[in-house]
Amino acid sequence: MCAGSAHAKVIADFTRDFNTDEPVVGWSFLWNPEGVELGDYSQYAALSEYRNSGKLVVDPLHNAGKSNPHPNGGWLKVSSGSVTPGDPVAHSTDGIDHYAILAYEIQPGEEGIASISNSQIAMSKAKAKAKAKAKANSIAKISIYVNRNVIGEDAITNIEPSRFDVPLGQVEAGDIIYIAIGPGEIRATGVNVQYQIVTE
Repeated sequence: MCAGSAHAKVIADFTRDFNTDEPVVGWSFLWNPEGVELGDYSQYAALSEYRNSGKLVVDPLHNAGKSNPHPNGGWLKVSSGSVTPGDPVAHSTDGIDHYAILAYEIQPGEEGIASISNSQIAMSKAKAKAKAKAKANSIAKISIYVNRNVIGEDAITNIEPSRFDVPLGQVEAGDIIYIAIGPGEIRATGVNVQYQIVTE
């Protein structure tokens, strides 16, 4: 199935829908905090906006960055079209990767056979240029879930844009589609992300 199908309907669009002033129904933005493995979705924690900045972070009192004191999530943030995950295993205090998690709950009337469409994950040009000079290692990880079911997982290892269009199967109202963006092997690298969820 593709977005060009005559019967396909775009029910969610990360770039279009992200809005910290007027959150769009169905969306939530989360992370797996200390001691919470990816997939243990009942223990995910919600992100909060930092000072009307349009950025969602783990602690609304501290901006994401080097000076953020929060363990494992100091760099983590989500903004329009952009995601930076938390700390990788190599630096986390609990020995697990920390993900920024984009979640969409299927609303009544949106049921059908679903897929991810028109997707892309890519580094910014400046970061890609710097990365090209460094040793090769994974830039980021992506995991896709429908409820507890893993649909796909991959490590992003090149600096060129990658797609993650995948079929999701039949979805019903109340099902939740999770796109989890994790850190690379040695650091949390910000990436540009876009995708749509379509059903028919």
